[in-house]
Amino acid sequence: MKNGKLSAAVAVATLAASIGFSASPAYAYPTTTFDFAPAYGPGTTAGSVTWYNRSVAIQGYVYDHNAQIVSPDSTTVRFNFWQGTKDLGTYQTRTASNETTSFNFTQDGPAGGITVIKVYLCSVPVYPCTYQGNLVRPAS
Repeated sequence: MKNGKLSAAVAVATLAASIGFSASPAYAYPTTTFDFAPAYGPGTTAGSVTWYNRSVAIQGYVYDHNAQIVSPDSTTVRFNFWQGTKDLGTYQTRTASNETTSFNFTQDGPAGGITVIKVYLCSVPVYPCTYQGNLVRPAS
């Protein structure tokens, strides 16, 4: 009788494996790339955003070329975080001075998540912060 129970258990395990009871594949979160290089201005920024349920991960770089153009000031990229039309009142900045500076950070958001990131490039006092564009979370 023991062999019968063992055979049944093996049969069930074999059946489960054959119909696909296995680990599910990892979920791929949506990403958005950006590349802002104004014709007139202090520098450039480029990278990507990964949109999670609430938070976002931003990686990329900011490049300052002021020393080559007008002044020894630095270039700052500013990311303002929104949920729809509501400004969340939070932002992150990264700065480069006559160089390229890489960045990689995560910004937490509220229930419902961050849905829009407004991007600015700044080099005060030579160039005020100028709006470059919106990064919008892709529809699910």
